[in-house]
Amino acid sequence: MALSANHISAKAAVPFFMRFTLTVLEPLFAVNGTILTLFGQSAYTSGVTRNGVPYYADAQFLYTQLGSLWLVMAFHEAVVLNLVDDLRVWRLLSAGWLISDVFYHLSAAQAVGGWDKFFTLSEWSSFEVACVVTALAPALMRICIVFGVSLNKSDGGVAASSAKKVK
Repeated sequence: MALSANHISAKAAVPFFMRFTLTVLEPLFAVNGTILTLFGQSAYTSGVTRNGVPYYADAQFLYTQLGSLWLVMAFHEAVVLNLVDDLRVWRLLSAGWLISDVFYHLSAAQAVGGWDKFFTLSEWSSFEVACVVTALAPALMRICIVFGVSLNKSDGGVAASSAKKVK
């Protein structure tokens, strides 16, 4: 597929720390989540529910589905974003992942009994802190990418200042 004249390089537009987080760190976190849902289901369930719900082997298919979705996300971030240097693609994928982020955080609140219990930080385990930090920081970066915040900008557009226009 030929690139249009208004192609904007994601590598030039998206700051390095955001690219590194989304193409290296978060895929590793997603693979770790997959391993946990496939081989450490009891620990995963205990961690996300504050020991409120036991693991049921009959529900293994749900853990397998969750793990497979994290693998797809890891693939898109580690492979697709590294191979496709187009800010439009980064924005589209980031918008889709933001939908997932919203429901991930909703599920985290549901797992502990609602938002009021979720926001009782004194009850958080180290597992919850790790889950929220490793999910919230990339979600904030995706918001920045989708809305053009903190991107290298040029002449008033949502283009990158150092972005090369590729013909």
